[in-house]
Amino acid sequence: MSKNQLTLEDLFATIQDKIARKEKNSYSYELAQKGVEKITRKIGEEAIEVVIAAFINDRKSSKKTRDELIGEVCDLFYHSLVLLAAQDIEYSEILKELNKRNSKKK
Repeated sequence: MSKNQLTLEDLFATIQDKIARKEKNSYSYELAQKGVEKITRKIGEEAIEVVIAAFINDRKSSKKTRDELIGEVCDLFYHSLVLLAAQDIEYSEILKELNKRNSKKK
């Protein structure tokens, strides 16, 4: 991976930092301040948009529909990371659980 490639871990660290610093004009901080209800509503909205975009892309596969699906998944990932940061859950805890689940399948 190129040094300029953003990882989910990098994005999570940025979100945590903005929330911790109470960065004004930060959407991440604003969401965290509004609380779990607002964040989870956004996650639900983004999840529905992912489902819709996936169905559209499946039926009318094109660069545009593929890009829209990718964008919606990015929104879902982002809002999920905001929730984790707001709930003081570390990214490493998610990776640990994913590794545990993956090791059971082997």
